[in-house]
Amino acid sequence: DFTWANIIESKNLENVTIKRREENEKINYIQAIECKIKEFDIVFIDGLYRLECLKNCPPYLSKKGIIIIDDVKTSRLTDLALELEIKGFRRLSFIGLKPGSPRGVTCTIFYRDDNILKI
Repeated sequence: DFTWANIIESKNLENVTIKRREENEKINYIQAIECKIKEFDIVFIDGLYRLECLKNCPPYLSKKGIIIIDDVKTSRLTDLALELEIKGFRRLSFIGLKPGSPRGVTCTIFYRDDNILKI
């Protein structure tokens, strides 16, 4: 959501990096995390190609880093979640209603021990 990204960028926060990509640029979209910053504490994934972005994230997380993936069907997440669990991640999912959506939506946090949220 470019509006949200613009609001966050306007705050000029030192410790925040916003990576925006057009949805029609699939490879650039998925590889947006590959940049000069070597480690992220929090990666928030939303938009198209969520699962591909999720699969690409772990090497770019700090030791305390977490991944938040928004609005993804749990059934689509299962195989990739198992791969992440093998790598030491746990998951915490929140399921609820979203305005304008007739179905429940899920937001999932993938985290490891000693993470930035202390969960």
